[in-house]
Amino acid sequence: MERIPSYYNEDELKKILSHVNRDKDIGKRDYLILLLAIQLGIRAGDIRLMKLEFIKWSKNTIEFIQQKTGNPIQIPLPDNIKYAIIDYIKNGRPKGESHYIFLRHRAPFVPYGSTNVFHYVITRYMDEAMVSYSDRKHGLHSMRHSLASNLLKNNTPYPVITGILGHENTSTTRLYLSIDIEQLRSVALEVAYEE
Repeated sequence: MERIPSYYNEDELKKILSHVNRDKDIGKRDYLILLLAIQLGIRAGDIRLMKLEFIKWSKNTIEFIQQKTGNPIQIPLPDNIKYAIIDYIKNGRPKGESHYIFLRHRAPFVPYGSTNVFHYVITRYMDEAMVSYSDRKHGLHSMRHSLASNLLKNNTPYPVITGILGHENTSTTRLYLSIDIEQLRSVALEVAYEE
């Protein structure tokens, strides 16, 4: 039996993002983390290991080697994420010499360890936005599933979704898209019944 991934619709994701207080340092950090997961589908481990040199300002891309697959990925850098990066680095990020974008906000101001440090970020804002996750997974990885499903609902071609998620092949993407049963039904062909 295949597992059906959890996902959140566009309205739920907007509610989550709207509850981040970007006037505070930690809010600037959290907003950027959430944007990278929700809008770009970047895995939590890759967000944690993101370095300043991965941001290619002149090309408007983020480029890095994916931790899970070891494959390179190049992702377009939308303006809203570009501004969130700048805001966090200039106004929210603790001062430090590290090349990693995300640093702990308590001393010592070093990059995060290898544990799932951002799980509480999404949980906090889901709770504040009153987005129910009682029957769904709610880590940052569910944001990748949500991105895939919402792209499919917006008629994004299957190979494009595979590229955005940085999957090696479409069979992995198929697992992400198995959640959208209604969308699949809408494009199914009717088979004539013969007696």
